[in-house]
Amino acid sequence: MPLRPSAPGDEIQHVDWARILPDDMKGRHKTKSHLEKIHVVVSLILFLQLPFAPLILFLFRSEDAEVKQRAGNFVRHQGNAKEESDSFFPPATLFRLWYERFDVCRDNLHRYLVAPCAFDLVAAESDKGIRSADLRVRISSLTMTGIREALHPGKLLRKYQDLFPFTFDLLLAFTTRPNRYRKYNLTPEDVAAEAKLDADSLDDDGLEEDESLDPKDKDPKNRRALD
Repeated sequence: MPLRPSAPGDEIQHVDWARILPDDMKGRHKTKSHLEKIHVVVSLILFLQLPFAPLILFLFRSEDAEVKQRAGNFVRHQGNAKEESDSFFPPATLFRLWYERFDVCRDNLHRYLVAPCAFDLVAAESDKGIRSADLRVRISSLTMTGIREALHPGKLLRKYQDLFPFTFDLLLAFTTRPNRYRKYNLTPEDVAAEAKLDADSLDDDGLEEDESLDPKDKDPKNRRALD
């Protein structure tokens, strides 16, 4: 039976846990660690043979005031926590656990979570660009100077970075993936420097006329043979 969204009247019926809790927790449950409390809760879930899906969905659909507040705390970004900590942004931690520990779900994570979010971000940035006055050109007042300024690579780069940050980073990741040239000729430091895309040197493709793409060609013996 599909789960229905919780209605406003679906308040949690509280149980007298002080009477039911194990003896070692009675009267001391507030001083117990999170891990100890989690063990008790998981033990109950396993005893009741309750699947995780209906439990998790209920927690985030519930209109019970206390449950809703705790669900809101879970999805809130904790700015005072370290970025690498589990509490910095718990949904991201949960996603990483799914992605890293359960290979079988990666394709579905890409298809049903990552791709729809990426499409929404790209669409929002596209709409922002369409509305941007910085990308509009008025033919009636256009001059050669105006054309040069509008098409200046450095200025275009900065505009695109400001207007389309996600799309820009996505294309940057796509175009800077290791290819034959980078694999043979660039160090990791070179790749990191190249990824910064210095706006003052956009016309430089970074290639020398006699630069080799194959490390074998750098061997003097091979060069004499080729000559």
